[in-house]
Amino acid sequence: MLGRIQTRDNLLKRQVIHTAAEALCPLCGRVEESCSHLLFTCPAALLIWYDVYAWLGVSTAQIPVGEVHLLQFASIGSNKSQKLGEVAIWLTVVWSLWCVRNRIVFSGGELLKDQILEQVQLKSWQWLTARRVEFSYSWFEWKSNPRLCLLSL
Repeated sequence: MLGRIQTRDNLLKRQVIHTAAEALCPLCGRVEESCSHLLFTCPAALLIWYDVYAWLGVSTAQIPVGEVHLLQFASIGSNKSQKLGEVAIWLTVVWSLWCVRNRIVFSGGELLKDQILEQVQLKSWQWLTARRVEFSYSWFEWKSNPRLCLLSL
Protein backbone atom coordinates (compact mmCIF):
# COMPACT_ATOMS: atom_id res chain seq x y z
CA MET A 1 0.00 0.00 0.00
CA LEU A 2 2.97 2.29 0.50
CA GLY A 3 4.41 1.39 -2.91
CA ARG A 4 7.57 -0.06 -1.45
CA ILE A 5 7.50 -3.62 -2.73
CA GLN A 6 10.11 -4.33 -5.35
CA THR A 7 7.96 -4.28 -8.42
CA ARG A 8 9.71 -3.53 -11.66
CA ASP A 9 8.74 0.16 -11.71
CA ASN A 10 10.56 0.58 -8.39
CA LEU A 11 13.54 -1.40 -9.66
CA LEU A 12 13.67 0.84 -12.73
CA LYS A 13 13.59 3.99 -10.56
CA ARG A 14 16.47 2.61 -8.47
CA GLN A 15 18.36 1.63 -11.64
CA VAL A 16 18.45 -2.05 -10.70
CA ILE A 17 16.95 -2.69 -14.14
CA HIS A 18 17.64 -0.29 -17.00
CA THR A 19 15.11 -0.58 -19.81
CA ALA A 20 11.37 -0.24 -20.21
CA ALA A 21 11.28 -3.76 -21.65
CA GLU A 22 12.75 -5.15 -18.43
CA ALA A 23 10.03 -3.34 -16.46
CA LEU A 24 7.11 -5.10 -18.14
CA CYS A 25 4.70 -7.05 -15.95
CA PRO A 26 5.74 -10.73 -15.75
CA LEU A 27 2.09 -11.83 -15.66
CA CYS A 28 0.80 -10.08 -18.78
CA GLY A 29 3.92 -8.66 -20.45
CA ARG A 30 1.93 -5.63 -21.66
CA VAL A 31 2.59 -2.68 -19.34
CA GLU A 32 5.10 -1.58 -16.74
CA GLU A 33 4.74 -3.58 -13.55
CA SER A 34 3.64 -1.49 -10.58
CA CYS A 35 2.06 -2.62 -7.35
CA SER A 36 -1.36 -1.39 -8.46
CA HIS A 37 -1.04 -3.05 -11.85
CA LEU A 38 0.30 -6.35 -10.53
CA LEU A 39 -2.32 -6.78 -7.82
CA PHE A 40 -5.41 -5.06 -9.19
CA THR A 41 -5.41 -4.09 -12.89
CA CYS A 42 -3.31 -6.72 -14.65
CA PRO A 43 -5.64 -8.85 -16.79
CA ALA A 44 -4.18 -11.99 -15.18
CA ALA A 45 -4.77 -10.63 -11.66
CA LEU A 46 -8.29 -9.57 -12.59
CA LEU A 47 -9.10 -13.16 -13.56
CA ILE A 48 -7.99 -14.30 -10.09
CA TRP A 49 -10.05 -11.61 -8.36
CA TYR A 50 -13.11 -12.52 -10.46
CA ASP A 51 -12.68 -16.18 -9.50
CA VAL A 52 -12.44 -15.21 -5.81
CA TYR A 53 -15.54 -13.02 -6.08
CA ALA A 54 -17.42 -15.86 -7.79
CA TRP A 55 -16.30 -18.30 -5.06
CA LEU A 56 -17.60 -15.88 -2.43
CA GLY A 57 -20.82 -15.29 -4.36
CA VAL A 58 -20.14 -11.57 -4.67
CA SER A 59 -20.58 -9.28 -7.66
CA THR A 60 -18.69 -6.00 -7.53
CA ALA A 61 -16.66 -3.49 -9.49
CA GLN A 62 -12.89 -3.87 -9.40
CA ILE A 63 -11.15 -0.92 -7.70
CA PRO A 64 -7.50 -0.38 -8.79
CA VAL A 65 -6.29 1.33 -5.58
CA GLY A 66 -5.07 -1.01 -2.82
CA GLU A 67 -6.49 0.80 0.20
CA VAL A 68 -9.90 1.33 -1.39
CA HIS A 69 -9.92 -2.22 -2.76
CA LEU A 70 -9.29 -3.62 0.73
CA LEU A 71 -12.01 -1.44 2.28
CA GLN A 72 -14.46 -2.48 -0.40
CA PHE A 73 -13.59 -6.15 -0.02
CA ALA A 74 -13.91 -6.02 3.77
CA SER A 75 -17.28 -4.28 3.53
CA ILE A 76 -18.98 -7.48 2.38
CA GLY A 77 -19.37 -8.78 5.94
CA SER A 78 -21.91 -7.48 8.39
CA ASN A 79 -19.83 -7.54 11.59
CA LYS A 80 -16.23 -6.98 12.67
CA SER A 81 -15.36 -10.69 12.83
CA GLN A 82 -16.71 -11.34 9.33
CA LYS A 83 -14.74 -8.37 8.04
CA LEU A 84 -11.58 -9.86 9.59
CA GLY A 85 -12.31 -13.11 7.75
CA GLU A 86 -12.67 -11.21 4.51
CA VAL A 87 -9.43 -9.34 5.17
CA ALA A 88 -7.74 -12.75 5.58
CA ILE A 89 -9.06 -13.77 2.16
CA TRP A 90 -7.95 -10.45 0.62
CA LEU A 91 -4.46 -10.81 2.08
CA THR A 92 -4.30 -14.36 0.79
CA VAL A 93 -5.13 -13.21 -2.75
CA VAL A 94 -2.49 -10.47 -2.62
CA TRP A 95 0.08 -12.89 -1.18
CA SER A 96 -0.74 -15.54 -3.79
CA LEU A 97 -0.39 -13.04 -6.66
CA TRP A 98 2.98 -11.89 -5.29
CA CYS A 99 4.16 -15.50 -4.92
CA VAL A 100 3.14 -16.48 -8.46
CA ARG A 101 4.83 -13.34 -9.78
CA ASN A 102 8.04 -14.33 -8.00
CA ARG A 103 7.82 -17.91 -9.27
CA ILE A 104 7.53 -16.59 -12.82
CA VAL A 105 10.40 -14.12 -12.39
CA PHE A 106 12.82 -16.33 -10.48
CA SER A 107 11.95 -19.90 -11.44
CA GLY A 108 10.37 -19.63 -14.85
CA GLY A 109 7.00 -20.72 -13.46
CA GLU A 110 3.70 -20.08 -15.15
CA LEU A 111 0.38 -18.58 -14.19
CA LEU A 112 -2.11 -21.35 -13.49
CA LYS A 113 -5.35 -19.60 -12.57
CA ASP A 114 -7.10 -22.61 -11.05
CA GLN A 115 -4.10 -23.42 -8.87
CA ILE A 116 -4.00 -19.86 -7.55
CA LEU A 117 -7.68 -19.97 -6.60
CA GLU A 118 -7.08 -23.30 -4.86
CA GLN A 119 -4.12 -21.78 -3.00
CA VAL A 120 -6.25 -18.80 -1.93
CA GLN A 121 -8.95 -21.13 -0.65
CA LEU A 122 -6.51 -23.39 1.20
CA LYS A 123 -4.36 -20.65 2.74
CA SER A 124 -7.33 -18.56 3.88
CA TRP A 125 -8.93 -21.67 5.43
CA GLN A 126 -5.65 -22.53 7.19
CA TRP A 127 -5.22 -18.98 8.49
CA LEU A 128 -8.79 -18.75 9.77
CA THR A 129 -8.68 -22.23 11.32
CA ALA A 130 -5.44 -21.40 13.14
CA ARG A 131 -6.47 -17.93 14.33
CA ARG A 132 -10.19 -18.09 15.05
CA VAL A 133 -11.43 -20.57 17.67
CA GLU A 134 -15.01 -20.24 16.51
CA PHE A 135 -14.02 -21.12 12.93
CA SER A 136 -14.41 -24.89 12.91
CA TYR A 137 -15.41 -25.67 9.34
CA SER A 138 -13.94 -28.46 7.29
CA TRP A 139 -11.94 -27.79 4.15
CA PHE A 140 -14.88 -29.08 2.08
CA GLU A 141 -17.37 -26.73 3.82
CA TRP A 142 -15.03 -23.77 3.37
CA LYS A 143 -14.35 -24.50 -0.29
CA SER A 144 -18.00 -25.09 -1.16
CA ASN A 145 -19.66 -22.30 0.88
CA PRO A 146 -17.29 -19.69 2.32
CA ARG A 147 -20.05 -17.11 2.90
CA LEU A 148 -21.85 -19.49 5.27
CA CYS A 149 -18.59 -20.20 7.11
CA LEU A 150 -17.85 -16.48 7.49
CA LEU A 151 -21.28 -15.99 9.09
CA SER A 152 -20.07 -17.95 12.13
CA LEU A 153 -17.32 -15.44 12.85
